[in-house]
Amino acid sequence: MPPQVNPTVSGVLFETDTQTEDLGLAKDVSGLKKAGKKRYEYVWGNIIWFLFLHVASLYGVYLVFTSAKWQTTLFAFIVHLMCAIGVGAGSHRLWTHRSFKARTPLRILLMIWQTMAFQDCIFEWARDHRTHHKYADTDADPHNAERGLFFSHMGWLCCKKNPEVIEAGKRIDLSDLYEDPVVMFQKKYYMKMMPILCFVFPTVVPVYFWQETWLNAFLIPTILRYTIGINVVWSVNSFAHAFGYRPYDSCPQNDPYKITKQYSEKVYILVGGGSMVEGVVFGPRGTAFDAVHGRLTDELSIQIKSNHSLRSSDVKPSVRDRRRRSTVVNGPRLPAPDPR
Repeated sequence: MPPQVNPTVSGVLFETDTQTEDLGLAKDVSGLKKAGKKRYEYVWGNIIWFLFLHVASLYGVYLVFTSAKWQTTLFAFIVHLMCAIGVGAGSHRLWTHRSFKARTPLRILLMIWQTMAFQDCIFEWARDHRTHHKYADTDADPHNAERGLFFSHMGWLCCKKNPEVIEAGKRIDLSDLYEDPVVMFQKKYYMKMMPILCFVFPTVVPVYFWQETWLNAFLIPTILRYTIGINVVWSVNSFAHAFGYRPYDSCPQNDPYKITKQYSEKVYILVGGGSMVEGVVFGPRGTAFDAVHGRLTDELSIQIKSNHSLRSSDVKPSVRDRRRRSTVVNGPRLPAPDPR
């Protein structure tokens, strides 16, 4: 403004009067470090091992159709099923998610088959999988699908773990695994049991029982079987996460595992198919599952007070089911639902 000039208020607001200095833009940010891409520390031992497995497996497929005996191929398939049950029903459903209870003989059998699969001991398998479920698709997920299809498939085993994965694993509750003698026995002797069950046993059996060649016995029921097994499990981490998310109708009729909560705090969940009556869900063979206490109970012990008309098949078990009452896991009588 020129000197000796009195300012006057014109009442007009010009565009330049609304502009203010952005002090944030005035700062010099050229010297600040920019975040770079994630750097992986490769585990070359695993990379070379996986490369050998897949190349040798291709040759094993060739031998299946050229020189291997049919008993060898059948034996490889049987061992593959044993390993799949050991991982799927054992380390996954039983020890990670506690989906069912098993007596000691079955637990030992599942532990042996899981060791034969050579996918880490049960303790580490369950710890990593619980971490995956709690921090799915984050940097704390051991096989984070956000890092790409290859990483979630097998790349996560070709590099060192993200520090966040290690820290998250330390926060996971593993007290039930520490108290399991079968799990801790395997953890202690895993490196002695695994080579015998995974590599020696499948190789020696074909040679000893039906005079298969050592090369065929090693490449087909051992290497090829093992490579197929780990890729099947890896595909759940990769392809299921890449293409598995989809909306669906969550109506209980279309979602048989949907938890239904009625009558105060009593929660019942359908187990393997059945029918639902007034908030109580019946499973097959006259059983119902109490999700609050985590135990099965006899359908006959449930008192139902309902204003709805019920089919006899919904409440009364068959004669065959009555005979099976002794085989149903017993539990205390459930309280009758409050009709209010």
